[in-house]
Amino acid sequence: QLKKKAVPANTSWGKFVIFPQKSSPALMQIIGYFLGDGTAQPRTIRFKDMDRNLLKEYQSLIKQIFGVEGRIVPQNDTRAYLLEVNSVYLSKWLKKNIVLRKTEFLGALGRAPIKEIAAFLRGLFDAEGCVAMKSKQINLRMTDEKIMRIVQFLLLRFGILSSFSETKRKKSKW
Repeated sequence: QLKKKAVPANTSWGKFVIFPQKSSPALMQIIGYFLGDGTAQPRTIRFKDMDRNLLKEYQSLIKQIFGVEGRIVPQNDTRAYLLEVNSVYLSKWLKKNIVLRKTEFLGALGRAPIKEIAAFLRGLFDAEGCVAMKSKQINLRMTDEKIMRIVQFLLLRFGILSSFSETKRKKSKW
């Protein structure tokens, strides 16, 4: 869990990045979405999606939690959009607290309050979830087996039984 105190970081442009002092549903939703569809690069974090309104929702959450503005731009030659949040400090924070400590973070997630678990799952399903209409199922498709196994346990907290299956990729490096 994220209980370490953090102080705002003054950027070179005079804008402050606010780092949460404790976890919250909004923060957990951002982290779920980040683990599903986000990338942390040296100077920015990015989310790519075909749903512009979904990216607007996460743009607003990031502004609310971290105090930094993101921008949404269309991707060339695709129907997708990119939410880009330019912040060296936010990128470093996510790498340090989530990416590099993913196993520890996921292990502690089951002890989080139920509202935070629900928000994390919402973010993850926003990124990688879909509804299979013919089979009347909700699916979550990811390449990270560890996250998928943790999701099974988290869903049990809500009384939801789930199954896990693997599919071999038809193409490598897609």
